[in-house]
Amino acid sequence: MDCLEAEKKIPLFLENRMDEKEIRDFVEHIETCPECREELAIHFLASEGVAIIEEGESFDLDKELDERLYGSLKKYESKSSLWTGLWMTEGIAILIIIAIFLYAFL
Repeated sequence: MDCLEAEKKIPLFLENRMDEKEIRDFVEHIETCPECREELAIHFLASEGVAIIEEGESFDLDKELDERLYGSLKKYESKSSLWTGLWMTEGIAILIIIAIFLYAFL
């Protein structure tokens, strides 16, 4: 992902409208590009930081932004693990059914 593409995806990221691959590519770029990280921080501060500050709560921009970036990745990794587990369970069930079928007819 290049800088132009990453900057275009900032609003999508902040609105939680990215799929797993997009988030992975986006976070990977943000981790390696200080300019895009700064642009993301500005948008994040404008969209969420101001509201938090107005409520009188403290706000640590870097911490909040890191939690958002890596929380998004973790959410998709958890979903991927769940789907992998479900597919494996389904595969095992099919193998058991085949084994029962073969045992009954052989």
